[in-house]
Amino acid sequence: MEVQSIPPIPRRSFEIENFRYEIGRVSTDVYWQPPTYDLIKAYLSDSEVHSVIKKYDGAFIQGGVLWDIDNTWDLDLYLLKPFDQLNYDEVEDDLDTLNRVALHKYRLLVDCTVQENPFIPPFDLKQQMIEQNKDVEILEKFEYRHEPTKIICISHEVKTVNNYQYIKDWVQTGRTIQKLTDNYLIQCESSIKLSKIVHKVINGSVDCPILHLSVKEFLLMDETHFKKIQNR
Repeated sequence: MEVQSIPPIPRRSFEIENFRYEIGRVSTDVYWQPPTYDLIKAYLSDSEVHSVIKKYDGAFIQGGVLWDIDNTWDLDLYLLKPFDQLNYDEVEDDLDTLNRVALHKYRLLVDCTVQENPFIPPFDLKQQMIEQNKDVEILEKFEYRHEPTKIICISHEVKTVNNYQYIKDWVQTGRTIQKLTDNYLIQCESSIKLSKIVHKVINGSVDCPILHLSVKEFLLMDETHFKKIQNR
């Protein structure tokens, strides 16, 4: 089997053969559907998901759904708790549960991590980004550097589509990794080069966008309210 990057797939197209996805100890042969407000709300209201989230000090949505939910493929979540209060085997079980429920019950792709502190953007985030890149002429090469955040996540991810296979295993990337369990749970530092966020912030209309939203707040919102607060 040829191993390489998967060619782009139309967002609403599910005419895919020979599909398989593995994330840690969870796998599926059914392709996921793109997130919608109703799908995310159903997933986050699920009793199994709620039983995981309530173990932590907070649960937050981040990533593409806060910018343009109609043009993203997954739901990014992070859970908050001091690492010295964690049982790592239980954390891996929790992340497996979140992935299993998402993929098997809702056909939803979830990218979930655990961290000790949220990234709080400065009030003048856009201006800082412009200043840091004042000598860079091409927007696509803009970067935003901040102190790296330690995260806990599942390291092993394998996606197979039409005989193309994409493998992501953070243990093999050469980054500073600490293996936490006998399976796939690791601790590492998140990237300090947030190029995708830079492009969105620079092209957006607000100086300091919403980079995360608590699950509790989201569940209290109707769809109209949620779409109003999306970053533009």
